Order: sequence, then structure tokens, then C-alpha cells
Amino acid sequence: MKFKTIVILSVGGLGLAALFWFLKPDYSVTNAEVGSELSAIESKSDNIGDQAASEVIRIKIQDGRRTAGPEIIRVSQGDLLTLEFTSDKEGELHLHGYDHKWLLSAGMPVTHGFIAEHSGRFEYELHGHHAHHALGVIEVLPR
Repeated sequence: MKFKTIVILSVGGLGLAALFWFLKPDYSVTNAEVGSELSAIESKSDNIGDQAASEVIRIKIQDGRRTAGPEIIRVSQGDLLTLEFTSDKEGELHLHGYDHKWLLSAGMPVTHGFIAEHSGRFEYELHGHHAHHALGVIEVLPR
């Protein structure tokens, strides 16, 4: 009796894992899909030590939600990334994994540039008035 239970649970678990793998959504967005206004990096360097030229990626926030700018920003490791955030309300923006924090004032753009040193997927979110709102992610692809 125990052997049957173990076999059934194992087969069921493998079936669920296979379904998850094949049916998971694809959230990736390429620069071409985002459009020229929202492209992350214009040119890339082959050498990690060389920093690629960067465009300013503009992100607008209204009522704690991203209303303009890409949901996914994709760059390569070693690229210079320049972000500009404009919010209609005060708050604090956090880029997790990089431990960057920016104070936002209503209607005042905040621009910040940094080197995308660490590869991975990093969420940025707005903290303010006892609320946390995920705005988007930065994907840093390894070279």
C-alpha cells in the first residue's frame, strides 16, 4: 500500500512540474517590442570593462503605478544604465539587488545612472504612504 502511494505521488509531482515548465508565461520583452523611445541601451561593448553609451530611460509614475516606460528593461552586464523617474506623488524608489534608493518629489524628475555590474533580474518598486508597488524589472544579461 505504501509503495502505490509513493508511486502515485511521484508521478503526480513530476506531471505538475512538467506542466509548470511547459505552460509558464514568457514575460520577456525585447527593445524592438518596446520601441525606439523606450529602448534600454543604444550600443553595447564587447568588453565588460568598457561602458556602453546609454540613453535615458524615462519612467512615469502616477498614483503609485508605472504609466509610461518599459515594464522590463533589458541590458547587458557592464552597460551604463540611466533611468529618469517622474512621479505625481512623493515616495521612495528601491532597486532591489543593487540597494539603490531614490527619493521622489511630486513632479520633479530624478535621474540616476549606474553600471549594471550584477547579472540577474532586479525589481524596482515604489515605497510610500504605507504601500509598496512593484513598477517593473531590470534584467541584466551576463556577457
